[in-house]
Amino acid sequence: MTQNLWLPGSYHKLMPELRKGAEKLQATERCAKVLEGKLHNSTQDEGRATFFFICRDSERKTFPVLMDANTLELDFPLTPEPTPRDLAAERRARIQQAWQQCESSFVRETRFMNKMTILTQGQPKPQTDEDGSVAFVIDFDAQNLHSQPLHYRAYCTSKDDGALPEMSIQPRRSAALGEIISIH
Repeated sequence: MTQNLWLPGSYHKLMPELRKGAEKLQATERCAKVLEGKLHNSTQDEGRATFFFICRDSERKTFPVLMDANTLELDFPLTPEPTPRDLAAERRARIQQAWQQCESSFVRETRFMNKMTILTQGQPKPQTDEDGSVAFVIDFDAQNLHSQPLHYRAYCTSKDDGALPEMSIQPRRSAALGEIISIH
């Protein structure tokens, strides 16, 4: 760290304070590493000297810090401005991830069905909950071993905990009859 600390010759007697300031800064939670330390441009004399540091945090982002050379008190706060979250983008990403998981689960669960026709084209409209769960409904038809038509609805729910989605396939009501078609 000391190779990245520099003072002009006339301020060289402040070098111990510059080192202490760098050590104090690096001991904070926010500053993982002091990249540079020097005298701030606005310094007029030793009595009112200010150090200028460049720190890097644990996410490898750099930020400046000003410190009073005599008291080693920070003149610039260490807490960063909170980064605004793009909640809409996060929600879209969560829905896309859930759909990919549900689509994979649907293909796995229906792989042995005969003459399957998926009626829901593309990604169905997602149903979301406050807890981060995302659900999709997929309608499809198939045939039994006697070539009789079967009408199904798949319900897929993906929780926001990283677990695989829950898939349930049930008979759906016939549009023409308004009744549940039996499974043979």
